[in-house]
Amino acid sequence: MGDPTISKLQSFGFSFWLCNTALWFVLFLSFTYKLQPWFLQKSESRLGKWYRRECTANQINCTSLTSSTLHAILTFFAGLYIVCFDPNVTWEFPDSTSNILKWTQSMSLGYFLADYIVLVHTRELGGTGPVLFHHTSATAAFLVSLWYNKMGWYSCFRLLSEFSTPFVNFSHYTNFKRNCHFFVNL
Repeated sequence: MGDPTISKLQSFGFSFWLCNTALWFVLFLSFTYKLQPWFLQKSESRLGKWYRRECTANQINCTSLTSSTLHAILTFFAGLYIVCFDPNVTWEFPDSTSNILKWTQSMSLGYFLADYIVLVHTRELGGTGPVLFHHTSATAAFLVSLWYNKMGWYSCFRLLSEFSTPFVNFSHYTNFKRNCHFFVNL
């Protein structure tokens, strides 16, 4: 029949994934508000000097863009694996699920929830409307997918679009927000 340990691992409940989401939430917040600022305050690079000159909202925005790039890289490669190679998750069966799928969804939920806090702190910089809509729609989709074990493959296919995040962030860093590439990636 198979190893009972493997069977238990494949049946983690919703509460486990909620705890995993909370863990990622704390990790992304710590990375944005503690680790990066500590490093940038001590850095003598051009970025460190720029960081020390900026107002608090711009400092938080800078570190959150780096966090979002990290999230984009992690989710893109996890999503690519799930969509193309995970034998447990296919587009043909909407109920199909796997632990790596749920891990990726709960990591993204943790990131999106942490980014809501960043949006509150940086709202005076503008542009929060599209980001708020993007995060809310993704959060709702992942919660439904985690709770009902439905449409996991499609939610990971959606995560492949996170590949554009570093390019959008680069537009923010360089204040190059009025070109067609920015609007296409947004």
